[in-house]
Amino acid sequence: MTTPQRFSKGVTNVTSDKTMGMLIIPDPTSVHMFMRDFDNFIPTEWDFTRSHTGSTMGSENLADADGGVLAFYPANADNDYTFFQFAGADGSYEGTEIFTIESGKKLWFKARLKVSDTGDSDFFIGLQQKGSTPLTAPANGVWFQSDDGDDYLDFRVYSGSASILADVEIATLADDTYFTVGFHWDGGGLQYFYNDAEVGETTSISPSTTEMTIVFGVQNGSAAARTMSLDYVCVIKER
Repeated sequence: MTTPQRFSKGVTNVTSDKTMGMLIIPDPTSVHMFMRDFDNFIPTEWDFTRSHTGSTMGSENLADADGGVLAFYPANADNDYTFFQFAGADGSYEGTEIFTIESGKKLWFKARLKVSDTGDSDFFIGLQQKGSTPLTAPANGVWFQSDDGDDYLDFRVYSGSASILADVEIATLADDTYFTVGFHWDGGGLQYFYNDAEVGETTSISPSTTEMTIVFGVQNGSAAARTMSLDYVCVIKER
């Protein structure tokens, strides 16, 4: 085992004349951070959009898995779905928009997930303006998506209900196998990642500055429930 570097007096990212100048850790107020590792799951934090043709809807629960995992699936008819939007547990059961893409302010998004059958389902994860059609017609958003009928991962950006970036087949997925996705807005351009390797970047688009919420979900590609397992989702933005 390697020996860790020890900073016994602490580490900071603030000049000494500031309020947090003598804090022995990096200033936590310098960023807004959302992190869900799913060691617990509070249903009222999330707004669910479901479709199920029968009387039985899908299910979501914490899986018996190392690291904390939220596992969920729709009912078992073709095109049944379960979509999540962060709601903030305020009792409104509507998506709560807590992040913006802002010029000059950095933002990071990362998530780890798997889907039981990537070629026979639609699924997505990222940031979007709240709405009832996150898979097909979001107003604004930056997210990853895979479509029914293929095993490919796509990256999409919408602004004003129009697609301004659709980079398709950036990675090939495997059934029931974890992978990570992420993107970094550096204040003027986007980089996006699969399994921590950069797969694309652009400085030629201007994402919407509308407030967005955390979204994810899965839709069956045939008459069988497809399970999406989410290990974690993390969003961090400079204040």
